Amino acid sequence: MFALISNYFLLKYFASKGQQYRKNRAELVRWAASEQPAIGGLGFFLTLLISLPLIHLLTVNGLTTLLAKDILSFVAVGAVGFIIGLVDDFYTMPPKFKFFGQLLCTFIILASGLVIQVSPYYLVNALFTTFWVVGIMNSINMLDNMDGITGSVSLFIIIGMMLTAYTNGAIANTHLCLMTAMIGGLIGFLYFNRHPAKMYMGDAGSQFLGAILAFWGILFLWSAPTETTSNWLTLRQILLPVLLFLLPIIDTTTVSWRRLARGQSPFVGGRDHTTHHLAYCGLTDKQVSGVFVTLSISTIFMTLVLLSNNQLWTSILVILFICLLFVGMQYFYEKGKLKKQQPKADQPIIQTPNSLKQSRKIVDSL
Repeated sequence: MFALISNYFLLKYFASKGQQYRKNRAELVRWAASEQPAIGGLGFFLTLLISLPLIHLLTVNGLTTLLAKDILSFVAVGAVGFIIGLVDDFYTMPPKFKFFGQLLCTFIILASGLVIQVSPYYLVNALFTTFWVVGIMNSINMLDNMDGITGSVSLFIIIGMMLTAYTNGAIANTHLCLMTAMIGGLIGFLYFNRHPAKMYMGDAGSQFLGAILAFWGILFLWSAPTETTSNWLTLRQILLPVLLFLLPIIDTTTVSWRRLARGQSPFVGGRDHTTHHLAYCGLTDKQVSGVFVTLSISTIFMTLVLLSNNQLWTSILVILFICLLFVGMQYFYEKGKLKKQQPKADQPIIQTPNSLKQSRKIVDSL
């Protein structure tokens, strides 16, 4: 309710001030033609700040809980993500600026003692953790290209992580409160971000979400308890984060390698995402959003299947699901690409002055 009310007043305030979403940013291309305030990130950050005193009031030893290392690092990571995104929203910074901020988020996470345990060697673990944090922050940012997509996907990722942590008995009341607050923040934002959107989240929102999702992903997915005492990562620990983050991973992977194949930078925006190609196939914006919501729910369902038992067949089933979804996205990407290249039957033929001159010469010669 707080997120809904705060976003309403933020929208009214910034609309009256005329601070509209700036379409002229060269590196960010949105699907919608309309300009709207990019203030969703501010609503997310305010939701986080408001939730902290509530945690102090609702939990035993509230102040001690808030000063715990994992909570302080979580807030710091979210703040850094929000700030670098906010600066980029106002000043259109180069990609290396955001990359530096993402490295700073990784440093905070590592300094707090949180690391993805992929091997017995800390350097390998730290490098993989860096790859995860930078990758997720960029993938969430890149997915923010159509109304309602990133907010919906992030909402179901958090719900999936809550269910995973609850099933494993690994969630503390503090993080449960924070996750609940962010779910409320996303719902309040999506009310104004559904198509046709009245506001966008901006880089401040996408970088903030990417930072906290990457943090929770390490805490509740990569660090999920296993029956083995090995220092090496297990198959189940790999599949859990891949499943819940599957949609942003597929989108970023698809767009990045295709841009690189064309000789383009993967960090330059464009209308070449998986969402766009579903629209090229003939789906409306609302239908594309519905597809991503349905797929997000299916990833949660498959996560619960994976958590239900630790047998090999469940892992094989999940791998098949991941492969099927990836191949399916590539199929519709190619189909949308072909549809985009085909001229519309009712599209008028536009002749340039040069082509008109050439036509007259041909007629005169006849």
